[in-house]
Amino acid sequence: MIHHSDSFPASGGLHIRRRPREESYPLARRVSKMERRITPRCFLSGSARATTQSLESDSVRSARDRRVRPAAHQPALSVEPRYATASSMVRPKDACSEETWNRIVSAARHELVETDDGEVDVSVRQVATRAGVSLGTIHYYFPTKENLLEACLDVYYTRLGALAFELAPLLMQTDTRAVIEQVTRRFYCFAVAERRSLKLRAKLNAQLGYLEPQRARQVRGPMLDAFASQIGSMGGLDVAEARLTIQTMTGLIMHLALLADADLEQIAGAGGEPGRQIVEDHVARVALRLVFPR
Repeated sequence: MIHHSDSFPASGGLHIRRRPREESYPLARRVSKMERRITPRCFLSGSARATTQSLESDSVRSARDRRVRPAAHQPALSVEPRYATASSMVRPKDACSEETWNRIVSAARHELVETDDGEVDVSVRQVATRAGVSLGTIHYYFPTKENLLEACLDVYYTRLGALAFELAPLLMQTDTRAVIEQVTRRFYCFAVAERRSLKLRAKLNAQLGYLEPQRARQVRGPMLDAFASQIGSMGGLDVAEARLTIQTMTGLIMHLALLADADLEQIAGAGGEPGRQIVEDHVARVALRLVFPR
């Protein structure tokens, strides 16, 4: 309800709200529920925006953060590829849309470089320059560099989910040994093509000491649930053993896909494509022995 003292008549008898002078209120003035509801945060004054933020509950703030970055289309097995971050910073002027978030992540992927020691890293300052935003905007969306690097893996997880969705119907076929071999070969070839993303995944895992919790909950868990029962029934394994088998093969494929040509030459006796083919054949044989131990 608008009081008489807060408005003045316009043409047609309408009443137009006049913003009260802030100096007539205490510094910690309470922003009305109506103002918080109808006024975009980027148009509130500094003190009003800070007060609004302090009045919001954690659940409301989390819901708003999710609306800023709505979940991407889920391509497979209810896997969520979008990495979400939350910041307690006041929203900068140039951080008002999902388009900004996407532009930052796209710039970061373009700026990813391999360091002399083989790690994948990025300069936040160069990302800000390429994206055309301030450093404050980047820190609003991604409080740490690790958050930004994790978001760079969204495209990788989208492609991984699409591959899993494509291969899932194969598990219903009757020639179980052929199915396991084909699925294993496809995942190994995918890992070889995604070597840079796997290096980044390995770097972030080493820093945390474990898989990032959102990825574990939204990607690894659903994929294990989808494949473990099927693979277990093929080889007569219980579900726990099947899940461990899948995780063992995941680690093996990831490690072997990251071998450099010099390592392939020493280990497999050949480098380049011939060496990769030798490793692919080996990975397929290992999968068959694990799924069909007898």
